[in-house]
Amino acid sequence: MDDLTQSAPESLRAWMDELGVGPTAIARAVGKTAEAVYGWLEGKYRPEALVRAKLERFTNGRVPAWLWLTDGERAEIEHVQPFAATG
Repeated sequence: MDDLTQSAPESLRAWMDELGVGPTAIARAVGKTAEAVYGWLEGKYRPEALVRAKLERFTNGRVPAWLWLTDGERAEIEHVQPFAATG
């Protein structure tokens, strides 16, 4: 399963398992508690936008911030038409 088909918690867990990184190290890196990291891994809640960006950077892009978006949020984004300059 690649990052495009995994959920954010699955991707984070896979990255952690691959590199032997624990919840405490992630928590320190992004300024949260280990309990918060466990909550994300269990799918109880999602990190806020800034923390998602921090997680993406900390994991060297292996857990992209967009992966935490809900299906509804992704659908809303898809409805936005890209700007096209005229002239």
